[in-house]
Amino acid sequence: MADNSNQYILNRLRSDAAALLARSQVEEGVPHAGTRGRFRELLSDNMMSPWLPPYVACGTGMILDRCSQPMARWQNDIILYDRSLAPPMLAAAGHAPEGAFIYNSVLARIEVKSTLTATGVEEFVASSREISNLKITVGKESARPYIGAMNLLFSFKSDLSGNEKTEFQRLTESIDRKSTRLNS
Repeated sequence: MADNSNQYILNRLRSDAAALLARSQVEEGVPHAGTRGRFRELLSDNMMSPWLPPYVACGTGMILDRCSQPMARWQNDIILYDRSLAPPMLAAAGHAPEGAFIYNSVLARIEVKSTLTATGVEEFVASSREISNLKITVGKESARPYIGAMNLLFSFKSDLSGNEKTEFQRLTESIDRKSTRLNS
């Protein structure tokens, strides 16, 4: 029975992903890049939401640490947060709430790119390093250890051509360059 369940889940994920990519193509017709990007963020949010446990939700906005220090990059495309750890301070509630999210409750932040470029990869690496410097409020007495938020990058297209390196290679090279600069 487990094989049938696993196959169903895989088929459902593939179907959801195919629908996401098809809808993304429709969004190409939106002339304003910012609006087109936000629509794609919402498409991604809508695909993930049904798969999340009930205590996890998607939002967008800024992440604050215990000293109320936000990341320099104020707007995070998608924030997955645990509602049971700390409530968000919402500017707008609804399906994809917008507001400020306490770092303690942030499980992941997702950058959504319409087209991934070398600059986009560099920006993702920089913002991922920045979030790792945020301070958590959860103390040692907490029953739930908190190791920080995952940083995820999602793109609908890439500017790489077929004969170039892979996106993974481009990402690891960017991480290596950033590490070399920090250690110099």
